[in-house]
Amino acid sequence: MFTEEYFSRFLKTHRIANLFNYPVIWNSTKGNVYVSPTLWANTVILHVIIVANCLAILYQTVRHNWDHDKSVFSLLLIAFYVLAAFTFGMVPIIFQTQECVSKWWSYPGSKVTQSYDNSCLRTTRLPKFILNIIPPLITLHIPAAPRHPVHLPNYFPFNTFIYYAIYSGYAPIYMYVACFYINYMKVVSELAVGLVKFVVPLIQEELRLGGNSRGGKNQFRCVPDIKDDPRNVSVTYRSLLVIMKEVAAVLGWLVIPLQAIFGKMAVYSIYILIRHPPDHVTCLIILVCIPFMVLTWVTVLKSAGRLGRVSKTCVASWKIKSHLWTSSEDRKYMVKFMKSCKPLSFGCPGFMTITQVTVLKFLQGIATGIFRLLLTLRKD
Repeated sequence: MFTEEYFSRFLKTHRIANLFNYPVIWNSTKGNVYVSPTLWANTVILHVIIVANCLAILYQTVRHNWDHDKSVFSLLLIAFYVLAAFTFGMVPIIFQTQECVSKWWSYPGSKVTQSYDNSCLRTTRLPKFILNIIPPLITLHIPAAPRHPVHLPNYFPFNTFIYYAIYSGYAPIYMYVACFYINYMKVVSELAVGLVKFVVPLIQEELRLGGNSRGGKNQFRCVPDIKDDPRNVSVTYRSLLVIMKEVAAVLGWLVIPLQAIFGKMAVYSIYILIRHPPDHVTCLIILVCIPFMVLTWVTVLKSAGRLGRVSKTCVASWKIKSHLWTSSEDRKYMVKFMKSCKPLSFGCPGFMTITQVTVLKFLQGIATGIFRLLLTLRKD
């Protein structure tokens, strides 16, 4: 499905992620992927340790809230939100997507399409740069605030042997765990960008009748003109429905908890910066990481909403512009096929479907929370 140039760049990211226990290995001889049992076991162990750390930070958050230590409590709550987002987000990636990747991923047979490659490169350049600077940036918090309760060695008595023994290896492990998460995110983000950059133009220009809005020139010529035969359209669209159903089954249940976590994270980070401003390093970490995570989630919502809108227009075009089909048999076939089709969608199956309104509601919730926060601080 992807081009050779995109695939070669993706494999570089993939091999770097293997250094940090990403368990999916590319087999260059057979041209497919397999799951390494050793790396997968290491990944599960690392994730269990991080979940334990998340629960420990939750305990510290509750304890400092009871002690009315608001300055420490505020930063602990932000750290808990961040770890909770990563913990929830990594569960399906670790435990389910290996099977999906093994089922769907194979070496591409198409030639390089320059417009597609350049579009993917432009989209992923800035996110990959920010992801690369996050691990060293958050590691700076260790020398900046070594006695903060968010760090694991401070669970042990100060000025003891066990305290210094744990702290001696804490920073490298901290950096490694951060790189472990970041490289997982880079692999998933590149796959997501490649999929969206392929599927949206495919639906908008190749499958939709009258969808060519560039004077006869499509954005990405990755496939032949499939509208010559309506059976090509039906097979391609049905395949996309199956793919999106698989993606929603694996990742869809994350939408609701991540939506709540990112919203709370955005509002509470502003509260910390206004009411309990931390040191300069912590402020820099918050100002870089929190907006990046929120904007990433907004991009996910916007992409999923656009996919639903474009596919709905595509399905409607088969009836509205049915006169463009060459024969009456083709028109009757596509009208019947249209009645059995649903627009492509992504969300939590049975609970929530992401639309373009979802992005507005998410941003509206953040704006409402910030406005109420400012009114509360003004009264105090």
